[in-house]
Amino acid sequence: MDELQQELEGIMYAWSRYMGKGGSVKGYPTQVSYMASSGSQSSDEFYDEVQHSLGLTVDAIIQGLDDGQRMAINHCYLKCKWLYNINEYALSLNSALESIRKSAITKGIL
Repeated sequence: MDELQQELEGIMYAWSRYMGKGGSVKGYPTQVSYMASSGSQSSDEFYDEVQHSLGLTVDAIIQGLDDGQRMAINHCYLKCKWLYNINEYALSLNSALESIRKSAITKGIL
């Protein structure tokens, strides 16, 4: 697996953790994670804040995908039920990950 793919998996993991903690706020955050001020007392708390901000940003990107791509991401990373033709899953997932990768590069998180 190349370095870019590993980084993509890292942000998708941050997103799935964010969603698991009740995330999914539409829209883009007002600050990027590396510029956000933190009231953290420890590096672990700061790490959690950065991961939350990253999850929020990735969620905003995912909200911009078409329905099939979004469902493929939800099926793969959140274990949601796949409601479309099973033969379309791999294509939808690959195109969704490519769109996320391009947006993440544009937004400076990859």
